[in-house]
Amino acid sequence: MRGLFSIDLEPGRARVRQRLLESSAAAHARTGRMPVSMFASDNQRSFWRRLIQPIPAMTDNTNVHVVPTPDGWLAMTETPVQQLIDGDSLRIKRRVEYDDALGKASMMLAHPEHDREAGALVNLAIKAGSSVSITPYSQWLGGYERRPIGTITMKELPYIHSFALTPTKVVVIAPPLRASALSLLWSNAGYIQHFRFRPERATDVFVVDRKTGVVRQLEADPFFFFHTVHAHDDGDDVVVDLCAYEDASLIQALGLPGLGKTPLPASRLSRLRVPARGARASLERLDAGPLEFASVNRGALSGARPSLVFGAEVAAGEQGLRSTVRRVDLRGGAERRFCREHVVYGEPVLVRRPGSGVEDDAALVAVGSDLVRRKAELVVLDARDLSPLATARLPIALPLGFHGSFARA
Repeated sequence: MRGLFSIDLEPGRARVRQRLLESSAAAHARTGRMPVSMFASDNQRSFWRRLIQPIPAMTDNTNVHVVPTPDGWLAMTETPVQQLIDGDSLRIKRRVEYDDALGKASMMLAHPEHDREAGALVNLAIKAGSSVSITPYSQWLGGYERRPIGTITMKELPYIHSFALTPTKVVVIAPPLRASALSLLWSNAGYIQHFRFRPERATDVFVVDRKTGVVRQLEADPFFFFHTVHAHDDGDDVVVDLCAYEDASLIQALGLPGLGKTPLPASRLSRLRVPARGARASLERLDAGPLEFASVNRGALSGARPSLVFGAEVAAGEQGLRSTVRRVDLRGGAERRFCREHVVYGEPVLVRRPGSGVEDDAALVAVGSDLVRRKAELVVLDARDLSPLATARLPIALPLGFHGSFARA
């Protein structure tokens, strides 16, 4: 089980706090028996329990992403469960309850997009049954009513980790990693184990008009992805930058007992162009190097396409895990890299200088695990050249996490 941690940065020092989420999943884990559905791990339900409850309860271990709201930190995972976290104690303040037309059984992504102009979060709600519905929705920051934007209907359940947002469109990309919703019934297998990647099938691309809710469907060559990077309207076309894999073999690689010594499939920074007319979207590679957990300085773009992309290259081999923070210049400028021996960094979080409209007038904050010291560190990098501005050596070990956010005091 994973928990939450926070690091407060003050002049000359850093203060770290860590807490295991007080979830029912954690309570079950202490008993050695897990009756709830997890992402990759099997659950342990008896024959009679499966007969009575064909679909297992989903985990409330909301540890994939946290974003700040006026009421606290919203902690999310890829289930119907979201929880508000107190920023000081890291305790759960309350479980978020939605009482709206989307229903309490809808799974929600852990990757909402922030509509800064509207002061709202935009996300996807997914409901699986005899058919699958995917509903983009918006909610005011601090509000708990989900307002549907449109609805996509599919026969099979696609695995979707993130989506893209422009001022006028929601873009939902469904790779050919699919599962039959019926396969989830009476199963004790981990959620992702029901999915199969079918390279002979296309990637479905859905464009939802944010004003009218009208849905348009296109196809693209088969690929897999976890994270979109940025999207913008290019005339009547839509352009989505993302980190694309050739297939979904990374999921199996991440679950191997030898994780850290087995080579990991690499994603490449790519651009999906969705034309205003026609039924086909095209994918082109923007950069040859591996890149994941990528981001851009959205606050400095004002709807324009980015020139700079920041992210991490995570690799594995006989020497174990290793990672490099990268700055990719899409204008053809020199690449910048930062790494330290034996330290594996996760997602670099971009912190923009307030009021600045320059893309690299920012800092990158990354938490790394020191594999030799068995401690952690936080490094602050200058986005202009990835030179280190500050390093906080943390007295505890922190496992590599998923996603996090920065908030000013």
